[in-house]
Amino acid sequence: MEYNSIYGVIKIDRDYAKSVAYIKSIGEDPFYPFINTNMFGLGEYVRPYYYENMLITFGTTYKNFGYRLIDWNLFILKIENILRNIDFKHAKFHIDSYTGDFVFYWVNKSKVLSHWQNDYKKDEWKLIETDEFYFGFGDRPLTTPDPDDRYKKELDELDWEGFSYPVKFSEEALHKVEVFNKKMQSIQIGTTVKFQEVMGEKLDDRIFEILYDLKLKGYYSFQHYGEITVLKHA
Repeated sequence: MEYNSIYGVIKIDRDYAKSVAYIKSIGEDPFYPFINTNMFGLGEYVRPYYYENMLITFGTTYKNFGYRLIDWNLFILKIENILRNIDFKHAKFHIDSYTGDFVFYWVNKSKVLSHWQNDYKKDEWKLIETDEFYFGFGDRPLTTPDPDDRYKKELDELDWEGFSYPVKFSEEALHKVEVFNKKMQSIQIGTTVKFQEVMGEKLDDRIFEILYDLKLKGYYSFQHYGEITVLKHA
């Protein structure tokens, strides 16, 4: 399937202005799968056109999304970077992909009231807990994230070679990035280098997704695949 659709919604808690400011700061994303500011709908922040919580929507079409592991990993890394920078409660994204239809669902752990904590850990809710999020597959309401009655593990959970949630990086690639980071310690901040010249090998997808994660954390920037600018030492 060449043609894929991805659409989603983020339920904002209180700080709509902060959330919109961050979405606008994303700008244009040069790396596939692209997530640009203009792919988001920011809603109508005027009463009575919304009630209680604003929704920020997302929608786009991609070509050949899901053929490679990096598609899934980068999409998750990018979305989670956005979520941790906005005031969200729940978010879900429907992914119509080469390998099937999936729904990814996130809950902001910091917004879960204390008397709900035990429910979020129930086996039947099928949520994966990280330091920041509860994550689940399958269709769930934007209130309490118990899965739809039609939930089936074999249909709703992404089963793709090498995929796991949270994103699990290749051990071999992690080692190479550690070596690269050490080499960068002697490089002046603001300098742009070519990965192949530094490491003596081409940049591959498993290494790139780790470097992209470091980019999201503010260590590197790059506009071209393989050309890396040092912003701070990792």
